[in-house]
Amino acid sequence: MERDKLYSMIDNKLKLCLRLYSFKESFEEIEKLVRKKKALPKTFETKGYYTRKATFRKILKLLTNTRETIKIPIFEDGSWMILTKDSNVADIHMLDVSYSTKQRVFQDVKEGYYLITSKSYYSSDRLVCLTDCQKPEETQEWLMLYENIVALYEKYRYANEFQSRSILYHDGTVTREMLKKKLKEFQKLAKEVEEAEKEEKRKLKEAFQNKIKITQTEKTTQVWIDALDNHTYEVEISPPIKVKKERFKNYVYLHRYQQSNLKYIQNSTFWSSFWGFLSELTNKTLKVKIDNAQPVDILFQEQVNKLGLRSITTYCNKKRVSRYDLNQSLYDYFYDGQPLVIKSSNAPTVVPEDHAKELRLKKERELLEKGLTGRLYDLEGEIPVKLLFKKEGKKWYLTIGEYEYHLKGGKATIKRLESVLKGTAQTYRARYSTEELYTRLSDILGEEDALKILEVIKEYGKLLQALEKK
Repeated sequence: MERDKLYSMIDNKLKLCLRLYSFKESFEEIEKLVRKKKALPKTFETKGYYTRKATFRKILKLLTNTRETIKIPIFEDGSWMILTKDSNVADIHMLDVSYSTKQRVFQDVKEGYYLITSKSYYSSDRLVCLTDCQKPEETQEWLMLYENIVALYEKYRYANEFQSRSILYHDGTVTREMLKKKLKEFQKLAKEVEEAEKEEKRKLKEAFQNKIKITQTEKTTQVWIDALDNHTYEVEISPPIKVKKERFKNYVYLHRYQQSNLKYIQNSTFWSSFWGFLSELTNKTLKVKIDNAQPVDILFQEQVNKLGLRSITTYCNKKRVSRYDLNQSLYDYFYDGQPLVIKSSNAPTVVPEDHAKELRLKKERELLEKGLTGRLYDLEGEIPVKLLFKKEGKKWYLTIGEYEYHLKGGKATIKRLESVLKGTAQTYRARYSTEELYTRLSDILGEEDALKILEVIKEYGKLLQALEKK
């Protein structure tokens, strides 16, 4: 038989326990006592990480063996449990015994008083605590105090002030006086938190008023931020857009719980976040400035082709540049005071239209002369692939073996095929996938032609592998 566990009825287990451990009372005496006064216990639910059902149980009779090593409380509903000098209580939401406290359940349990047991979905009823309640109305008072404490905690659980004092620690007994004291403590904390949050709202409002300026006209939107990293950020956006101050809340405001981050912020910058904001502003002319540096013109030009594929080209001071290189160059320029180095992307041309045309023609020549190489992996192993193309006017054709196919979508379609063969597709499963290549070819040419192309690719691949082995 287990200690601290509730047994639901007077039965042979109790009879055996009385005999084994030298109790003076007989089983028949206890059975008669329970039959005379059988009452339903009062039950309530406790929350926390999981829900438990807790029950007030009044001790109708407390049995102590002759050696005074075991006590058996008999409850009004006929249930009972075994207590020893090593008995421990189970915790419920916000009630627990600290590891350093010696529990006094065995010494303090009394006849005529209520104790509390609890049951979860995976365990039987266990002892939670003793109480100072002797009457039903006193249990009602105890429960009301406990529920008020829990309600306050649930309302302010986000507050560090409550999290550090969330548990009412006890030695096995929880009295109404202890609950009243904890409730007063929580009520005082709640008032302090409310006042502190009012102050936080005032600080935030003041930061929005004094540290962030957003001005919108018919032609531009101007944003100015005096940030916590001791830098000022400015951007002029044309054509204008709506920008909310809340977007830059972290630049100018720290909650009282975050004050330890201030030193880190002052030793770093908000550049990464600011660059992210700028990158969202596609097809807008941006004039960017930090502190006293000369402003820089930036453009993220978004283009969508006939197939709906989206691409973004980056310009700085009207020169096409790599977005990655520009990010680092601007950081060095604004924060380290270095000269602004603008590396043009593959060409010195400053006019976007001319540069794009020249780059496009260069790639077309390479594609027509060298074709597209890559590889596929499937259940048959690795397959080397080489696709050849030809162009007539604006139309692109795939030539493989004796077959020739018109590719709708032209270069955009070729790029989709390339991402599979080169392993640069966005999804991992699409990289080097025979099935994915078949799917993409089917979308353009139909299933029969796609299958025919794959058969030729595999035959050609086997030939290449054989030549490599020789």
